[in-house]
Amino acid sequence: MNRYAGLSHSFGIVLMEKNFGAVFAYKNRSGEFCSKFFKISRKYKSPILSTSYNYWLLMKLSILSTFHFIKNDFSKIEKLITLLFLVIQITLVAFLPYFISEISYDSSKISFVNEFMYNMIKTLVKLFFVLLFFYFIFKFGRTFLNHSAEHKIINCLEQKIDITKENIRNQSHLSSRCGTSFFLLNLIIGIFFFGILDSIIKTYFPVYPLIYRMIFHILISPIFISLMLLLNKGLSKLLFINSIFNIFIRFQKITLMEADDESIELAITSYKKLEKIKNNS
Repeated sequence: MNRYAGLSHSFGIVLMEKNFGAVFAYKNRSGEFCSKFFKISRKYKSPILSTSYNYWLLMKLSILSTFHFIKNDFSKIEKLITLLFLVIQITLVAFLPYFISEISYDSSKISFVNEFMYNMIKTLVKLFFVLLFFYFIFKFGRTFLNHSAEHKIINCLEQKIDITKENIRNQSHLSSRCGTSFFLLNLIIGIFFFGILDSIIKTYFPVYPLIYRMIFHILISPIFISLMLLLNKGLSKLLFINSIFNIFIRFQKITLMEADDESIELAITSYKKLEKIKNNS
């Protein structure tokens, strides 16, 4: 059983021990390494609920850690700029593809093929903005450095190796449980899944407004992602499935840069804080 999981962004690293808690480690403007603990107490016996909860918990921790950093280390003008950036990002990735794909949509010819082409255009536009977002992260942030350190310390923990800078540095920065690999696999399968699903619905129910599509996608996405997580977990031992997933693991190299001393120190800070709280509880 994998006890540890993690996530990283430009501001720092979150290390989580399942069924206990998570620590967000970051470096403030004074150059000090700081940390914030988030308690995790919920447990599920059902594999479906457990898998779904762990995935969405990481998403929640990503948001909480980001807002904690912004609240404590940003000036008012920087907070405003960051909020504006987040609004633009959500608009580009979540909403703009729907409106751009509407331009190519011929409402007078309702058919499965027409609907499927509409959905493919929408998804390709979304993919373009997601990749553009990754490019700017690489260009201006420390996400890829922190991402590497996060993988390295989890590899150390899973192999029960002492947590030292040298041991972390010597670990591979690839991980078989990386969310980035799963994201790419999920994105490609999702293109066809939502494309076919929307096409069937629109073909038989012509009155299917844009706003209904967006709400439906928001509601169905957690179910789809949870099923994908379970399928990956249950079928990963099959040679064919495992070979496919290994291809997507290589995609991590695009979102990783070799961890530097600062990112490794962040990973160690998160681990030490987690162990300290656990030992005192």
